[in-house]
Amino acid sequence: MGFTMMAHRKPPSSFLKSFTSSVFDVEAVDFSGTRESIVRGGRDQFPKVSRAFEGINSVGVIGWGSQAPAQAQNLKDTFQSEGIDISVTIGLRSGSSSAAQAKEQGFEVGEMFDVIGKSDMIVLLISDAAQSQLYTKIFAAMKPGATLGLSHGFLLGYLDSINESFPADMPVILVAPKGMGPSVRRLYEQGKSTNGAGINSSFAVHQGGQKAR
Repeated sequence: MGFTMMAHRKPPSSFLKSFTSSVFDVEAVDFSGTRESIVRGGRDQFPKVSRAFEGINSVGVIGWGSQAPAQAQNLKDTFQSEGIDISVTIGLRSGSSSAAQAKEQGFEVGEMFDVIGKSDMIVLLISDAAQSQLYTKIFAAMKPGATLGLSHGFLLGYLDSINESFPADMPVILVAPKGMGPSVRRLYEQGKSTNGAGINSSFAVHQGGQKAR
């Protein structure tokens, strides 16, 4: 989903500071003597979203905590504003008390493993404890070629700690906003009137780089 930067377990520091993209413009910036590569956000970048999500027809956002409502709504609004036919569905455990709230916000809601099995991209936003308990079932439920999206590095660190890893053929990416969910949504909304407004995020491709753009 988007970038050819590859995040390995023990990457050289210079590798993490530079990357290339065939979709977005990459800019070199000096941060207190450290030169790093960035992509500037803004509504002017929205016409490129269809290329960044090429091959994705459905996104399943799993969970409904701090990040999920904001990230799901931002994705949905962006796709709609650009006329991109990609569905965003919320996946929750059966009987979740959050289902009503998600439906009130206009989302289709399904049982989490059913949503995982039907989606081309999974944005996994359940708790760390749930990720450590359910990762084998999540991996097994994902359809071949589907991308796993994370918002922090817990699951990678956990798998490393038990000498396990993601399935080799599963693209795994990270987009990590530097703030809580309400800020992610508020700053996205601010971008409607101030181009470039938004929240800083780190991103990486852990594996599956041949699909990154």
